[in-house]
Amino acid sequence: MLGETHIKDKMRGSSLRIQREDMIYSSQEIIEQIELWGKKLAEINLRNKLVGVCLNDSVLQFVLSAFLWDSESSIMFLNPNNGKEYVERVVENYKPHFMIYDRTFYVKNDEAWMGKKIIDNPEDEVIVCSFEKGNELMESRKGCIFFTSGTTDVPKAVLRSEKNIRNDALSNINSFDITAEDKLLVTVPFGHVYGLGSGVIPFAMQGATIIFVPALYSAKKLKRIIENDKVTCIIASPMTYQELLIADADLSGCRLMLSAGSKLSNALIEQFYEKYHKNINNMYGSSETGAIATLYGDDNTRVDNTNCGKAMELIEVFCDGTAERDGVIRIKSDSIADGILKDDHIEPLTDSDGWLEMNDMGFIDEKGHIHLNCRKDDMINIGGEKLSPQTIERIVDKFYEQSVVLAEIKEDGTVYPVLHVAANEIDVDVLAEEMKKRLSYKFMPRRIFVYDEFPRNSNGKIDRNRLRGGNDRSREYEFRNLKYIQR
Repeated sequence: MLGETHIKDKMRGSSLRIQREDMIYSSQEIIEQIELWGKKLAEINLRNKLVGVCLNDSVLQFVLSAFLWDSESSIMFLNPNNGKEYVERVVENYKPHFMIYDRTFYVKNDEAWMGKKIIDNPEDEVIVCSFEKGNELMESRKGCIFFTSGTTDVPKAVLRSEKNIRNDALSNINSFDITAEDKLLVTVPFGHVYGLGSGVIPFAMQGATIIFVPALYSAKKLKRIIENDKVTCIIASPMTYQELLIADADLSGCRLMLSAGSKLSNALIEQFYEKYHKNINNMYGSSETGAIATLYGDDNTRVDNTNCGKAMELIEVFCDGTAERDGVIRIKSDSIADGILKDDHIEPLTDSDGWLEMNDMGFIDEKGHIHLNCRKDDMINIGGEKLSPQTIERIVDKFYEQSVVLAEIKEDGTVYPVLHVAANEIDVDVLAEEMKKRLSYKFMPRRIFVYDEFPRNSNGKIDRNRLRGGNDRSREYEFRNLKYIQR
């Protein structure tokens, strides 16, 4: 799809098909849709403009993005599921020239935050709005902008150029042997950085069949699509794979399962292998790095909880850490993003030699597998001695499937770990004895919070801000006199 020629030219004669529910679009029909939107938007000068796209309809996202790319615009993807306040913060901070959004998301006549309306036809799926302030920074820059967080006051904007995404796609094609015979089921938004860059684009380039489903589709409906349409590849979050496992979906025809958005649990990987003799591939670091993802080998019957697998094709990974001492993970490839948008400039992600230092710490084992132990920011420092939260989590994960350790700071400046566990029942005495065997007294969690299930954000990730807030807890234990006492 990408390159010096236009996307429409790449599609001509391709076997590409896009499917949504009962509608199937051939490559020629997709081209016709792109040209139709070209006529609708002909009165707008979109060349070298920053255009925000906020849609629930993934097929329309695909069509409009193809049109915008041909108009040499920079496309800013926003997830409508993150809420109106999130989108408004993005608009306020990054000031796109135009916004295209789903009329089911915003009140159609609400002009509180927008300028002049360009198109306002009740029969149209979308409305295009102009904003008063332009963004000169983005002129002459052709690419996509993704936002890595919807929870901060100013969501971080990652700029990925055409070159980034093209190399990202090539890495996926080479690593996973993607062909025109594949049928891909996409359960994440098209504008999600992984859904677009590492997921949809390589399959579209190869002329495969791409099946989009609406957000929040039930596992029962997904199971029916997988079985009836003979899906060969799936892109989904860990939460969706867990639901498919419970729904007892027939995955015998699926040769490739890709996961992004949050960490795969050790239990889920093992359950999938035990039931289907298949591995879910963990796509690590996709926001800034695209295909700097890793994959599990087919011979894995049990995977260590820290193991991300090996790096994909066209990717260099370096780390000077060991199994006893964590080091910083560093990445080098042509699919790393151009940089982060900061005020009136773009801040590069890589150093002068092209290396990106990740915010993750761990080591690379003798088989070339990358092990992630913690994020640099999450290291717990008590009296000059540091501990990875994952050291505690690995102990707890032997008893309970999900745990999170967060560092908290008391009023006197003292730092201490707090353990959060999702479980129906918990035996704190057994857990305490196991932690005492492996942890020094100062690193014992001072409190344990228990949840029926962890709160999650719109992307399916554990919502750590809500964990800190405490409103979702069902029980609480405090560490006193070497025992945990329920409060």
